[in-house]
Amino acid sequence: MVTPTYGTMTFATGGSNITVDLYVADVANAPVHFDSGNGASATSETFWVAPSNGAIVDLSFVTGPTVIFKFGILASGARTRSTPRLANHLNTLAFRPQLNIPVSAGEQIAMVELV
Repeated sequence: MVTPTYGTMTFATGGSNITVDLYVADVANAPVHFDSGNGASATSETFWVAPSNGAIVDLSFVTGPTVIFKFGILASGARTRSTPRLANHLNTLAFRPQLNIPVSAGEQIAMVELV
């Protein structure tokens, strides 16, 4: 049984943070959808463009997905070396692993759901 859910990506830049809502369909190899202005949903964009140099520092997901176990993160179409596991980034955890995935201004950030 698939269980679509939501999450948040935190992007740190120049001393401030930008949070971006995410929609996770809970389907293997499906793209994660990013808030493109009206909230994240199944019809939102499948990428987010970094407004400046910075880093993805946190991912937080609502408990629920039953099909996917980790996420592949892409920057301008190329896989990064980071593959965060869903179980380590649930919003119910008091302490999540810190991320530091560098991103350049203008890069398109995308994520894919992996088993």
